[in-house]
Amino acid sequence: YTTIAPALFDRVGKDIELGYNEDDFATGRETRGKITDEWITADVSAAVQEVASAGKVSVIGFCFGGYATYVAACTVDGVSAAMPFYGGGIAARGGDMQPKCPTQFHFGDKDAAIPLDDLQKIKDALQDSPLYVYDDSGHGFTCDDRDSFNAGATERAFARAVAAIAHVLRCFEGEEVTHVSGSVDPLADAEVVETELMLADLQSLERRKDPLVKKARGGDKEAKVMLDLVERATTVLEDGKAARVM
Repeated sequence: YTTIAPALFDRVGKDIELGYNEDDFATGRETRGKITDEWITADVSAAVQEVASAGKVSVIGFCFGGYATYVAACTVDGVSAAMPFYGGGIAARGGDMQPKCPTQFHFGDKDAAIPLDDLQKIKDALQDSPLYVYDDSGHGFTCDDRDSFNAGATERAFARAVAAIAHVLRCFEGEEVTHVSGSVDPLADAEVVETELMLADLQSLERRKDPLVKKARGGDKEAKVMLDLVERATTVLEDGKAARVM
C-alpha cells in the first residue's frame, strides 16, 4: 500500500511532536481544540488527492485521528473506506454527519474518555456501520507505548481493519499479486478472517461470563445487564453470525 499522514497539527504549530506525559497531554488537548472540522476536511482531502493515483483510498486514525477519520468519511470525496479507532466526539456528531463510505468503528469497553452510553448513541445513529467494542480495553489500547495497551484486542481490531481494507480496496485480480494459497481471492480471505475473529470473540466472552455471573448473583445491576449482553452475543456467535448483527 501507498500511505500518507497529513500533518493536521501544522495549522496550529509546525513540527509538533508529543509523548504521553501530562504536559504533552495538555498540549495535545489544547492543540486539538483549535482544529476545526473544516480544516480536517481540507487537509485529508489534499492527502487523498495526493495518493489517489495509487488506487482506492482508505483512512484510518486513532484518538483525535479517529475523530478526523470519521469526519473524513462524512465529508471527503474519494474515500472508499474508513476505520476510526476510539475517536472522542463522534457521538455528538452522529446525528447530523453520516459516512459516505463503509466505516468500521473500534472502541474499548473501559475507555474513561468515551463512555459506553456514547457508543450506544453511535450505534443508534449509524446503524449501517459496524462498531466493535473490545473487552478490558481502555483509551489507546492499540498503542504499545501506553499502559492501556491490550495486545489481544489490538490483534483482533487490526485483523478486522485489514480485512475491511482488503475487501474494499483490493478486491481485484492481478498476476503481480501473490498469495500463499496460489490464487488471489479477497472475499474468501475476508471470510476466513471473520471466522477467526468470531472464534476469538467467543473465547473472550467465555472468560467474561463467570465473573459476571458471580456479580449478578450478588445483586450487581450493571453485571446483570452485561451478563445479558454477553449471553445474547454468545448465542449470535454460536449461530455463525458476527456480533455486530445484534
